[in-house]
Amino acid sequence: MAFYKVLFVEALVCLPLVQSFDLNSNDSHSEFENDNQDHLSRRVDNLQAQIQLQNKTLESQSALIQQLLNYSRQSSSMETISNELAVLRTFVQRITDEYHRLSTEANTTDLALKINSMANSIQILTTSFTSQEHVDVDLKRKLEFLNATVLGLQPSLNRIASIEQYLLFVNNSLRSLGFQNQHKHVTLTKNLQNFPTKHSAIQGTVTNERRTSTLRNQYATISTKLNALTQDVGSAKNSVMSLQTVVSQNQQNQKNVSKQISTLSSQYSSLSTLLHKTESRITTLEHNLESQLITDIRLTGGNHSGEGRVEVKYKGSWGTVCDDSFTDKSAKVVCSQLGYSISQATFKSNAAFGVGSGEIVLDDVVCTGDESSIAVCRHNGFGQENCGHHEDVGVICFGIRLTGGSSHREGRVEVKVGSTWGTVCDDYWDKNDATVVCRMLEYSTGSVRAYSGAHFGTGTGAILMDNVNCTGSERSLALCSFRGFGHHDCSHSEDAGVVCQ
Repeated sequence: MAFYKVLFVEALVCLPLVQSFDLNSNDSHSEFENDNQDHLSRRVDNLQAQIQLQNKTLESQSALIQQLLNYSRQSSSMETISNELAVLRTFVQRITDEYHRLSTEANTTDLALKINSMANSIQILTTSFTSQEHVDVDLKRKLEFLNATVLGLQPSLNRIASIEQYLLFVNNSLRSLGFQNQHKHVTLTKNLQNFPTKHSAIQGTVTNERRTSTLRNQYATISTKLNALTQDVGSAKNSVMSLQTVVSQNQQNQKNVSKQISTLSSQYSSLSTLLHKTESRITTLEHNLESQLITDIRLTGGNHSGEGRVEVKYKGSWGTVCDDSFTDKSAKVVCSQLGYSISQATFKSNAAFGVGSGEIVLDDVVCTGDESSIAVCRHNGFGQENCGHHEDVGVICFGIRLTGGSSHREGRVEVKVGSTWGTVCDDYWDKNDATVVCRMLEYSTGSVRAYSGAHFGTGTGAILMDNVNCTGSERSLALCSFRGFGHHDCSHSEDAGVVCQ
């Protein structure tokens, strides 16, 4: 009984599979030899389509199982049937496992749903068998019938074994194709990784080709220019040869001219020396002649004979001198020309002794101090001026000395105006006044002392200055503020003195 039930269950499994996988093995092998992946994909699609046909066969098997269930309700041998159903459950599980394996290889899930449904039906069959008692006889008859059917299906089982081998071959082929695709993928990946380097190399090659093309164009242009330049050089050579001939002639002419220039240069040097001497003589003669035109000089407008506005007599008429460029050296020349024997003199500008009248005879007078006459000093020329009488210059023929001291750096202060010596009164006398005195005598002004009350003895003669009030920066005592030469209200008991460093 158990043997027949096993055959029955295996028949249930094999029959639909044989119907579903009805393949022509010869055609499959011949087509596989083409080693085409697309062909294998189509064969798998055919397998899936035939799996759907197998579902219909399962529905027929379900109807057969339902008949078995109806028959089992009429059986009275419950214990025997229960034992047999345990064996039936085992083979049902085998049916389910085998179907899952084939379903996995065919890559479908619809058949699994059908097998699960069949398993549920068999479970229902098992439950029904436990409640039936008189199924054994009829089931035996059915099993005999099914056993005969199974024997007739043995060739189909052999076909299934062949199909399994073919599917294994297909699986190995697909795996080989997978390895080949993987190898191609690795190769493609390496090529993609090397692509940037190759692309850079290609770009470099393209750039080099462009540069080469540019260089070729530039070379062609340069060649054209070089040809033109060669022609120009040829023309230039001819021109140079002509020029050399001309230069040679010019050199000969230049030698002749150089000799003539050398001769003229020697003559010019002699003539230049002679001309310079002649000009010097003419200048001296002019000065002598013009100086003779100034027949006299005087100081006017002052309170003392040794001071006043400078006037010169030119061509028989008195005129003034402008203060532009005038210095104490020029004032010394005036005093010397007037006959005053003094070592120092000073000037006053801006018509300090009043404005004059008549012609402005001299302007921009510059003397060295050693000239015999103001007329021979450098100036703009007689009657050549650019000033007015408000700039008439004045001169003070003024000298100074220290007497009565133990050294030449100290003593009673005595001044000379014109040709007269006199003393200075000590009213307002202080260090600033003493500083100006020491500066005039060209002594150091760093440490000076002023003395009053005839500290170095009383003097004699005139008292020429009183109430002297200097700032300390004046270049001459005659330029300080005082009452005027010869004006005073003191005696020699108030004679001022200084000590210089």
